[in-house]
Amino acid sequence: MNLVLELSLNRLGKRHMPKDTTMHNFIRTFTIFSAQYLNTAILFVLAYNSFVFSESRKAENDKDDWLVGPFDEFNFRWYMIVGSPIALAIIIQILTPHVGLFVKFFCVSMLRWYDRGFTSNMRSTKQAVQSDYENLYTGPKFILQIRYAQMLSVMFVAMTFGSGLPILYLAAFLHFFFAYWTDKFLLLRYYRLTSGYTKFLSRNAISVMPLAVVLHILFGLVIFSNPQILQSEINPSYFGNDTKYYNTSRLGQRHVVIFLWASIAILVLTVLERTLTRIASALSACCRGLFLMCTIKIDKSAASDEMVLSDDLYKEISFAQLYEEYCRLKVERQKIKLQKSKGAFTDLDLKRYVEKYIASIERNE
Repeated sequence: MNLVLELSLNRLGKRHMPKDTTMHNFIRTFTIFSAQYLNTAILFVLAYNSFVFSESRKAENDKDDWLVGPFDEFNFRWYMIVGSPIALAIIIQILTPHVGLFVKFFCVSMLRWYDRGFTSNMRSTKQAVQSDYENLYTGPKFILQIRYAQMLSVMFVAMTFGSGLPILYLAAFLHFFFAYWTDKFLLLRYYRLTSGYTKFLSRNAISVMPLAVVLHILFGLVIFSNPQILQSEINPSYFGNDTKYYNTSRLGQRHVVIFLWASIAILVLTVLERTLTRIASALSACCRGLFLMCTIKIDKSAASDEMVLSDDLYKEISFAQLYEEYCRLKVERQKIKLQKSKGAFTDLDLKRYVEKYIASIERNE
C-alpha cells in the first residue's frame, strides 16, 4: 500500500509544477511522507483504539460510530492484532524500496551489454544515432525527495511505536543501512548527474525530525504506564487526578517518573540544541586557550641560544642535503660555463644573469 501511495503521489506531484524547483521537491517529499505515515501508523491507531469513549459505547459496536475501536490500552491483544502488522510493514520496508531499483539496474546493464556485443569494450556500440546512445547509457535522475519521504516515514513509525515494539528500532536501522549502500552504489553506476537539489530540502527534512521525539514521548508514556505490561513501586504523593490515563496509580510508578523526567530533559535539549551548542563551543574554545596559556612556556634564554634562524638556506639543511646540493650545483656550473664558451648567451644575458648566477654558485661552494 505504501508503494502504491508513493508512486501515485509522485505522479501527482509531477503535474503540480511550481516555478520554484526547491519548493516543488519540498511539497513532494512531505506529501509522500505524510501519506505513508498516516497509512502505516495513524490509521491503525484511529481504527483500533478508543481512548475517549466509554466501555458501554464500545460494547454497542455500532457501525456508524467512527473512531470507536476495541482497544483503550496498548495491551498484549493490541500487540498481537495491531502491533504485528505495523512491525511487518516496517520490516518489509527494509528491502522493498530497493528491489525495484536493482531490477531496473540489472535490465539496463543487460541491454548495454547486448549493445556492446556481449563484450566489455566500452567504446563498442550498435547505436547509429547519438541520441539513442545517450538514452541507453545515461541513467535516470536520482529522486531524492522520495528517499527522504521513505526514511522519514520509517523513522516516525519506529519512534511512535518503538517503546512497545523495540524490533522497529532494528528494522529502522537496517532500512537506513541498506538505503545508504544502495544509493551509494547506484549513484556511481546507474543514476545520472542530477541538479536542482539544494540544502533547503535536507534542512527541512532535519527540522521535522524533532517531532518524532515528541511522538515517541507521548506514546511511550501511555505504553510504559500501563500496569498490565510493566509495574513498579507507586509514589502516592505524585501528581495526577481521577482520570483513566492521568491518575496517580499510573503516573506515580517509579519507572514512569524516571521516563517522564528524562523525556522533559530530552525535550529541553532538543528545543535549546542550537543555543547549547553555541555555548558549548564557546566554553570549549575558552578552555582550550587557557590550557595552552598554562602549559606552553618558552624559556627565552634557551630560545635565544637554540632557536636561531639563519638568512642563508644552506645553513638550515643537513650535511647530506648540503653535499647533494653541492654536487648538483657543481654540475650545473660546468654546464653553464660550457654554454658560455659556445656563445649560447647574449652579452646582455651574460651581464644581467649568467655572471651573477655563476658567482653565487662559486660563493656557496
